[in-house]
Amino acid sequence: MGLQNPNIISLLVYSISACISIYHYDAYPDTSAAGGIAFPDQRSRASCLHTCEHSDSYCFGFDWDPQANPPCWIHMSSPVTRTHVGVTHYASRTMCLGKLRVERKHTKIKKRKLIIF
Repeated sequence: MGLQNPNIISLLVYSISACISIYHYDAYPDTSAAGGIAFPDQRSRASCLHTCEHSDSYCFGFDWDPQANPPCWIHMSSPVTRTHVGVTHYASRTMCLGKLRVERKHTKIKKRKLIIF
């Protein structure tokens, strides 16, 4: 074990930048999109929207067809839309509200002086 100087304190602070974002959806009544993935467990529009927002990949939107079984179709790639009476296509638009920045630096405090390296 090495000697420790009681007058030196080490402090580690970190830096992270991230976009704080929200999903916004534009609704297109009587429209559906090709290439959606069926989610049979999603039986409400709210749960379909939740699945889209919390997917591991970027969700481009979803189709909601209350007359179909299943009613929820999620789009993980940019869809091509077409007219489809009774279906509503929700196209996602992610909006960045601001940036969160947290800093991390290794600092050494010695005799009430701050040295950053």
